[in-house]
Amino acid sequence: MKNRVKFIYGAIAFVLLFAIIGAVPFVVSKSRKAKKKIDIVSEIVPFVTEEATHCETESETENVEVLPKKRIALTFDDGPHKKYTKEILDILKEYDIKATFFVVGRNAKAYPDIIKRMYEEGHEIGNHTYSHPKVREESINDILNEIVETENLIEELTGHKTDLFRPPNGICTESVKTVAKERNYHIVLWTIDTLDWTCKSSKDISKCVLKEVKDGSVILMHDFIAKNSPTPEALRTIIPKLLEEGYTFVTVSEIINKKVGTR
Repeated sequence: MKNRVKFIYGAIAFVLLFAIIGAVPFVVSKSRKAKKKIDIVSEIVPFVTEEATHCETESETENVEVLPKKRIALTFDDGPHKKYTKEILDILKEYDIKATFFVVGRNAKAYPDIIKRMYEEGHEIGNHTYSHPKVREESINDILNEIVETENLIEELTGHKTDLFRPPNGICTESVKTVAKERNYHIVLWTIDTLDWTCKSSKDISKCVLKEVKDGSVILMHDFIAKNSPTPEALRTIIPKLLEEGYTFVTVSEIINKKVGTR
C-alpha cells in the first residue's frame, strides 16, 4: 500500500516537473517576441515628431494665410482722363475689385479729384513720370525731376508716397534704373500688353487677355487714350469672365510682393 502511494506521488511530481520544463521555452519565446515588439516601436516613435502633429492644432491653422491660387493685376497707364478714368473706376467699383494706376503727373495735376477718388476707393497709385517723355533722350537729372515732381504730387493729393514706378513705354535705361534705385522705387512692367492705346476693338482686347492670362499676370491697359477708348467696354467682358474662371483681381504690390516680378 505504501509503495502504491509513493508511486502515485512520484508520478504526479514527474508530470508537474515535465509541465514546468515544457513551459519554459514558451515563456522565453513570448518574452523575446515582446522585446522584439518593443524594439520595433522604439524605432517608429521618433518619426512621429511634434512637427507632424503641430499643424493640426486649431490655433496654428487659423494663423496660416491662404492666398488665392489664381491672382492677376489690372494696371492702367497715362491717366487720369476726365472721362475714361471715371468710367473705369465705376466698373471696378461695380465688381468690387482693385487695380493699379500709373499716373502721369501733369494729368494728375489737371484732375486731382480723380486721383483722390482712386486712393479713397482702395486702388494703388504708381508713378509714370510727369510728362511721359522719351526717356532715351533724357538726361539723368531730367528723369529725376520727372519722377520727383510726380512723386510729390501724388503724396500731396493722397497723403501717401508711392514706391511703384513704370517707365514710359516700359523703357528701362541705365539712367531710369539708377534714379529708381536712388528713390527706392520698384520698377514694374507687365506680362500682357493689350495694345488698347491703338484703339483696336474691345473684342480683340478681350480675346487677347482671355487667351494669355494665367496666375500672376500683370495686364497693361490705359485709362488715357486720345481717341475713343475701347478699354471700358473690354473690361465689361474681361472682368466677369475671369471672375467666373476663378481669378482674383489684386493690386500690383500683391502680385510682386515688393520682391517678385520687379525689374
